[in-house]
Amino acid sequence: MIRKLREPRKTLPNPKYIPKPYEKIQYSGQRVQADVKFVPSACLIGEVKGESFSQYTAIDEYSRFRYIEAFREHNSYSSTIFIGHMLKALPFKVECI
Repeated sequence: MIRKLREPRKTLPNPKYIPKPYEKIQYSGQRVQADVKFVPSACLIGEVKGESFSQYTAIDEYSRFRYIEAFREHNSYSSTIFIGHMLKALPFKVECI
């Protein structure tokens, strides 16, 4: 049996990871991150045991100031109410959420 000689495959080098540039935050309120999480029933005690809640959280990226609120429903109305309460509660003006 005759085998054909061939050059070994050339593997291309993996491109190095190039991180995306991240805008450094200069002051409080420049950017606030908001998130919603379902609260597990194991975390509920007392009168609210057995009900379902959604935890809304907003964190300022510069100062790490947090605002947390829980709602029985996860819908656009609850989100709007949360944003209104958050804007009143934060001690600075928010430019971007």
